[in-house]
Amino acid sequence: MFIKRIIAVFLSAGILLGMGAGCTRAKIDGDAKSTDDTFGEAVLEETTEIKRENTPDGVPPDLKFAGDTFTILSRSEIIFGTEMGVEEETGDIVNDAIYQRSRTVEERFDITIDVVKIPGIWGNEASFNNTIKNSVNAGDNTHNLVAGYSVAVAPLAADGIFVNWNKNVPYIDSGAPWWIQKLEDELTIDGKLYFMTGDLSQTMIGSMMVFYFNKKLQSDYGIEDLYQTVLDNKWTYDRLYEITKNVYRDTNGDNEKNIGDTFGLCVEPGNFTDQMFVAMGQSLAPKGSDGYPSLTINSPGTIERLSKIIALFHENQGAYCIPESGERPSRELFKRGEALFNIGYLEFAENLRDMQDDFGILPSPKYDESQEKYLGLTQDGFSLFCIPVSNDRLDFVGAVTEALAAESYRYLTPTYYETALKIKYSRDDVTSKMLDIIHDGIYFDFGYVNTISINGVHFLLRELVEKKNRDFVSAYEKKEASYEKALEKLINAYKEL
Repeated sequence: MFIKRIIAVFLSAGILLGMGAGCTRAKIDGDAKSTDDTFGEAVLEETTEIKRENTPDGVPPDLKFAGDTFTILSRSEIIFGTEMGVEEETGDIVNDAIYQRSRTVEERFDITIDVVKIPGIWGNEASFNNTIKNSVNAGDNTHNLVAGYSVAVAPLAADGIFVNWNKNVPYIDSGAPWWIQKLEDELTIDGKLYFMTGDLSQTMIGSMMVFYFNKKLQSDYGIEDLYQTVLDNKWTYDRLYEITKNVYRDTNGDNEKNIGDTFGLCVEPGNFTDQMFVAMGQSLAPKGSDGYPSLTINSPGTIERLSKIIALFHENQGAYCIPESGERPSRELFKRGEALFNIGYLEFAENLRDMQDDFGILPSPKYDESQEKYLGLTQDGFSLFCIPVSNDRLDFVGAVTEALAAESYRYLTPTYYETALKIKYSRDDVTSKMLDIIHDGIYFDFGYVNTISINGVHFLLRELVEKKNRDFVSAYEKKEASYEKALEKLINAYKEL
């Protein structure tokens, strides 16, 4: 199977590079030969084209582990429950690709892969983390690899719970296309890296935040070709505001703005507040030239973005803000055809397959046309991979983890991305271009991943938007000292490890 477009999020050059055409470097089989035959024609050396599906990893092909069990600790809820392993083939293309990945790696190394699934999404993150800590404190080797809730598991690194991927794990090639270099660069402090992610995490793709739009309402309201607006670099905050403010109808006739009406935008704040800030270029604590992160949030740009998001969510006639909940009411409202736009996760596309109206997918809008590229976040629940320090066989862990990641890159990601999302769930060819743009702009920031260790700095922006409070300066100054102290403590902890 030849995949014409490689997913930019997993290219070794980093997550912010563009989508490339099919991988086409050549590999020589044996010694180069040039032999003249009786007609004087040269017999050219044979080459094998390296495509995605046969990209080699650096693990010795004859390495075996004589029936050992490789144990992965992962979350049990929703999509996280199938990400690392499934019990059987069901006929679903993604499920079966996950199943085959495990079987292929098991056969390669003569091992059994055991996925231990326990509750671990938000609300259960403390018990999940305690399972890891208790295992390490007991000195056992229960879990070879952990697939943890990114923003929740990150604080454990400062406690010395995890192995440094950079120095201690054989066979791991962090520059390989199945690992995300941009995230590694952001999370490496003082030469130490305790978390990795990439193709091994299906949730990296499914948790990307996007804009869905209803094509029927687009036509009904005479709105331009939104795909072309994106491609023309004119999909900006101001354009979004102008479009949405003109889309409102009191459909249920009760003279109130509520569910049952038709809106330009329906949104649940919280995670999607984060997305809007990042889409407009907002950073929290990126790494500087000295290799260490610093808080950059206290700036005029933050104040301007805060004001714009409050205006969009709460003051725009065409927008409807719904309190965030597990029921995802804004998605259901959009699915019923009651909103032109909805901000959601890419995995939501599967739930929209029976939507009556056609829909499309867009990146989040830029701050303005001068912004270099479209940017976006993955929801902070995606999986980060880490190794408990109690592991005493890092060669085993490194070899199997690298093979699983490589196998995911070769087959699982193309199945999920190319087939499930681009063909099975999306409804037009141009969506593929939009998804490539979205992948190309995924943004990672040390501050977002480590926000809990920095006293929840990003929650301040959420709270201000929710309360419609534009006074960022006063709110930040009350907590600035605690943020700075927490960040300094975190950096020092890394230095001392």
